[in-house]
Amino acid sequence: MIFDVKDAQQFRMQAERKKFQTIFGKRMASSPYEKLLELAHQRALKGKGGLAASVAEMCLASKASLSGRELDLAFEILRLLIGKVEVNIRRHIADYLAERSDAPRDLVRRLANDEIAVAYPVLSHSAVLANDDLIEIVDECSLRHRQAIAVRPHISQAVAGRLVARDEIEVLTTLICNESADIGEAAMQHLVERSLEIESFREPLAHRKEMTGAMARRMYIWAGDSLREYIVDSFDVDPAAFDGGDFPAGQDASDGFSASTITFLAFLDAGDVEGFEKAFADSLKLSRHAMAAILHDSGPETLAIASRAAGIGKTAFGRILCHLSGAKPPSAFKATKEFKRAMRYFVQLDHAGAMALLGRLRTVPGERRRA
Repeated sequence: MIFDVKDAQQFRMQAERKKFQTIFGKRMASSPYEKLLELAHQRALKGKGGLAASVAEMCLASKASLSGRELDLAFEILRLLIGKVEVNIRRHIADYLAERSDAPRDLVRRLANDEIAVAYPVLSHSAVLANDDLIEIVDECSLRHRQAIAVRPHISQAVAGRLVARDEIEVLTTLICNESADIGEAAMQHLVERSLEIESFREPLAHRKEMTGAMARRMYIWAGDSLREYIVDSFDVDPAAFDGGDFPAGQDASDGFSASTITFLAFLDAGDVEGFEKAFADSLKLSRHAMAAILHDSGPETLAIASRAAGIGKTAFGRILCHLSGAKPPSAFKATKEFKRAMRYFVQLDHAGAMALLGRLRTVPGERRRA
C-alpha cells in the first residue's frame, strides 16, 4: 500500500494525539481544553503563533479563573508552542508570565535565556527566577540581559556581586541607581574606586544605604564641592583632615628620594619633559603613549596613582605636579584647589592600592575600548 503526503500527515497526527493522551491521561477526555490542545498541536506543526497568544491572554491574564488542572494544561500548551512561534508572540507570552508567581520555572528560564526582546520582562520582574538562574544568565548571556537583571527589585548580594564583577559601566550605572538592590561591601568598595574615573557614579553611590563612613571618606578626596558638603553632613568626615598640606600623620612623613626619583626630577629641572616621560614609563613598564595620556590627559589623580606605584614620595610628587602645571612661580600653583586635591588624594593611596589601580591605566582609554 502506498501512502501519499496527506496520508502521512494524518498518520503522524494520530500518533501525536495518542502521545498527548498518554501525557494528560483519560481525565482530560471530557475537558473543553482537549480540543484546545489538539488545535495547539496543529498550529505548532504549521509554525503559527496566534493560538499561543490566545492561550496566554485567555488563560494567564491576572483576572483569569482556572482550575489547577486547566492551568497546567495551558502551561503545557505554551511549552509545546514556545519554540515554534515568532519573537513578538514569545514576548507576548513573557509579558504575562513575568507577572505570575505560579509560572513554571522551566518555562520562565527558557524565556529568560531567549533574545533580549523576549527575555526583558521576565529578567526584570519575574519572581520565579532564583539566584542561580540569574547568575547563570549574567555569566552566559549578553550585556543587555545583565542590564535587565540590574533593574530587578531586591537583587541579592550574590547577583549584585556577579554584576559588579563584570565591570560594565552601563550595567553598573543601572545597578547603582536601583535603590532596592542589596550590594555587598566588597562590591561597594569596587564601585567607590571606580567612581574616581566615572564621575556619574559618585552622587548615587553617596546616597546608597550601603555607603559607610570609610567609603565616604575615600570618595571625599575626589568628590566635587556639593557632594563633599553632603558627605560631611551625612558621614563622620572631618574636612580639616584633608585641608592644605596638613596630611594624616604617619603617611609618607619622610621623603628620601630614591635614585629613580632623583632621575625623574633631574629631567624636569633640566626642562627635558620627553626624557622624564621615557624614564617614568620605563619604571612602570608602560608604553610612551599610555604615559603621555597619564601625564597630560588624565588629571592629577591619575598622575598620583602612577607616582605612588613608581615609589615616588609626597614631596617629589608635589614638585612633579608643579613642573607639569607650568605655573610660575610654583608657589602660585600650590595655592590652587587642584594642587591641594591632588595631594590629598596622593597621601590616601598606598603602594598596593596604586598598583591595583595602575592595571586599568596600562593602556589608554581608546586602546581599552578597541581591545
